[in-house]
This record gives sequence, structure tokens and C-alpha cells, in this order.
Amino acid sequence: MYRYINQHIEALLDLLRKDKHVQNYDNLMRAFAQADALRDETFRRNYAHFWKLRRVKAWREAYFVLLQNIRNQTQLDPREILRYVCHETLDNHKGGQALEFSFATKLVHMVDPKSPIYDANVRVFYLLPELPGDDDMEARIHRCLGVYDALAKEYERILTNGLLCHSIARFKEELNPERFTDIKIIDSLIWAFVTWAKQGPAFGKGELQYE
Repeated sequence: MYRYINQHIEALLDLLRKDKHVQNYDNLMRAFAQADALRDETFRRNYAHFWKLRRVKAWREAYFVLLQNIRNQTQLDPREILRYVCHETLDNHKGGQALEFSFATKLVHMVDPKSPIYDANVRVFYLLPELPGDDDMEARIHRCLGVYDALAKEYERILTNGLLCHSIARFKEELNPERFTDIKIIDSLIWAFVTWAKQGPAFGKGELQYE
């Protein structure tokens, strides 16, 4: 699949450019360095827009409290933060509890930009099954952390083996990112590729192969 990103990088860069993806992310990360996540309504509104944060007001308040509380941690343990965030951001959803794992990874990423992000496009790209919702909460969190660790290892493999070196270089040359780590560039390329692929026949003969 990575070779398809490299093959179609110009189309992906065009999509990212039109979406103002780099500008919006850089602005958000720049604002986060100074904003009070509890009181700065402009920051909160931009955060919610960029990360597609769509939940009830009480849930969002708890989420931003967590973001503010962990922002200055010098020894961040992503696993423990994810566990804490998942427990603290449980939401009632259609009569049950929804584990907001994607939003937890986005929160951790704000504090540690070298950490991976899990969302629907990542799940589609890696052909991952939807995370089950019928286990007990601790078992569900354990599964989420397994996915998180797998993503971190895979992104490290991508960088070590240079699987996306061409696309990462083109991203930097064309879009001039200021706050992007290489991990975030990989995440953005995956988001762009899945978004672009959904718009039409992206795979030619329909052959899918990870390499």
C-alpha cells in the first residue's frame, strides 16, 4: 500500500493543499503552546474543528480539562495517559458506553507529536477490524493499547526502512510544514490517501499489496 502513496503523492499533496491541512495543523500546534485549553474558546473551537470533536458539552469539558492537565508533563507515558483518558472520557452512546480511543490518541498527540493517531482512515488503510464494544471496559482498553503499540512500531518500521521517504520529502518540499514530525506526516499521508481513494478508482487493477 505504501507504494500507492508514493505513486500518487502529487494528487495527495493537492488534496492536502486544498484542505489547508498543514496550515490548520501548524496553527493549532502553535496556539497550543500558549493557549489555556480551559478558557480559550478560539483554541477549543479550532481544536474541535481540526480533530472532528463532536460530543456533548459535558464530555468536551472533561476532555479539555484532561488536555490542560497533561500538557506540561515532562515524562509522558502514552500508555498510561491513554488508559486514563479512555476511562475519563467515557460517553453514553445509544444506551451504552463508547470508548473514545481515537480522541484519546489525538489528545496524547498534542502533548507528544511523535505519537501515532488512530482514526477511521487509519483503520481503513490497514484493514483493521472495528474495535469491539461488547467486552468489559478494561479488555476494550487493552485491545486499543495493542493497536496503539502496533501503529507505533509500524510507523517506526516505515521510517527505518524508508518506505515513504519519497512522499515525506515531497510533503516537506511542497507544503513547508513547521510543526509536523515525520510521524504526523505519515498520518497525514494516510488520511489523504484514504480520502482520495474514496473519491474514485484509486487502485487500477484492484490489487492491494502492503510493501
